[in-house]
Amino acid sequence: MDRLEDKILQYIISGKAGGDDALEREIREDPSFDSSEYELLKKIWTESDQLKDYARLPHDQAWQQIARQTGLEKAKKIYPVREWLIAASLTGIAVVMLYFLMRNPFVTHEALAQEEYILPDSSTVEMEAGTIIRFLKPEAFSKADTRDIYLEGKGTFDVVTDAARSFRVITNLTNVEVLGTEFIYIARGDTSEAENIEGQVRFAINDGSKSVVLNPGDKVTYDGSDMNVVEYEPPPPPTTEPQNPISDTRVTIADLIDILDYRFPVDLEFTSTVHYSSVVVPVSINTADLNTLVRQLQENPSINIEVANKGQGYRITSLSGVDSGLQANYTFQMYEAGIPPPE
Repeated sequence: MDRLEDKILQYIISGKAGGDDALEREIREDPSFDSSEYELLKKIWTESDQLKDYARLPHDQAWQQIARQTGLEKAKKIYPVREWLIAASLTGIAVVMLYFLMRNPFVTHEALAQEEYILPDSSTVEMEAGTIIRFLKPEAFSKADTRDIYLEGKGTFDVVTDAARSFRVITNLTNVEVLGTEFIYIARGDTSEAENIEGQVRFAINDGSKSVVLNPGDKVTYDGSDMNVVEYEPPPPPTTEPQNPISDTRVTIADLIDILDYRFPVDLEFTSTVHYSSVVVPVSINTADLNTLVRQLQENPSINIEVANKGQGYRITSLSGVDSGLQANYTFQMYEAGIPPPE
């Protein structure tokens, strides 16, 4: 009977016990099975379906009642095999998961959206969506010789300085090591890229074959075989024209005073402290408005001028020039005669 029961249990566990006559057909066609035993078990099964209070009885009592109704001399005990197997499996899975959770020394965090994550040493990492980091649990992290972070994705790290413990970000094939700085690190499979923002960082291949120190602005990429370093080059200073370009017109201070007084007799006043001089200076005298002309005189390195506002115009209290040995090529008489200056 045991072999017959095993066969029936196989059909029950596999979910094939109902729906067609496959079980009964296999038993009847196999001469090694005793058909009378199967008929007895079938009768037991039929009687069990007719029990009105079966659902309220424990399994052992239900089986004993079936045995009495069918004339079995010895009661057998039924074990809910399938339910027992499921419960045992779930318990085993729970135990295994708990075991590995207790033994796993790492914290793993995945950014579901862009976020700033604070590490156990208060360093921060700006993570883009999908980026994964892994590091020791806080207690172990604080005791480790190096602050190691494992990265897959893109992170911008702002590292808290700790002179006793370096901070290292490790990817599939490369790593970046610092004491305290800010940098960007991207790792996708075997390809990695780093850009230093502040301080210095050391970018290295994990096997120790190559390394490079990055200064602020430097970038490095590694594709699994070749390392490419791009050093930062500051942009050239903007090319701007001088605010007051040196003019080709060269006049004496005396002629400059007369020309200005002639052009702006009302809005420009010269005090008695202004003295005529034969020192020749380069100057632009064709500027249309007085405000711009006064500003250009103030910015001219060859001219010393003291000026104050006077209503809508200006009062000049001092005007002199720096003698650099120039020869005059324009005079007040030429201006008065309508001859244009050589500007």
